[in-house]
Amino acid sequence: MKTTNLTLIQTLNNILRNAYSMNGFHRSFVWSDTQIQSFFTDLCIGVPIGTITTIDSGSAQLEHISTNLPFPKRNAPVLVIDGVQRLCSLAFGFLDLDPNRKVYFDLKQMFFSTTGNDSNYVVILNPDDPIFDGEEGLRYIELNTVMNDFHSIFRAKLYLESAKIGADEWVQLIARITLLFENLRTVTIPFTELKNNHSLNSIKNAYVRLNTLT
Repeated sequence: MKTTNLTLIQTLNNILRNAYSMNGFHRSFVWSDTQIQSFFTDLCIGVPIGTITTIDSGSAQLEHISTNLPFPKRNAPVLVIDGVQRLCSLAFGFLDLDPNRKVYFDLKQMFFSTTGNDSNYVVILNPDDPIFDGEEGLRYIELNTVMNDFHSIFRAKLYLESAKIGADEWVQLIARITLLFENLRTVTIPFTELKNNHSLNSIKNAYVRLNTLT
């Protein structure tokens, strides 16, 4: 096995160039909104997200799942064995794939909540929601905004102004959110490539057995 750490940008670029294929012995993209929110919150606070396991797909003709996301059904060089939900969540969050549902940072939560099981720093909203028409909408910024350090901090400062936060609190709050954004920007994702010395059907059978044990 060989493990390679990829940056968030490298992983997203691989998704965009159709480098990954999802195999048919997985579920489709079934994570709930709560699971997606927890996933991105974990990335912000530095919780490891685990390894994505892959194998060279070669000329395999396995059934592939439909994720409604930019993963080809066949002929991609890398077949994902474990990590479908995490990769699909990254694509959903950063690549604007669903015009009716987008992932946003909730700046109010990021600034003022304490880290815990009930703290989610992101929400999933319809971009046409009336909430964006008023000042309350300033608390939400699109997830991919974090990739631009200047723009993300500028938006955070706009929210602090609208929330009438005193100047004495600004330094601490901006430092807090800068760290959270930096954690997400600099996250590395370990990809472990299995040796291609077993048939993919044997891997499929082993995977199915492991995931049906009671």
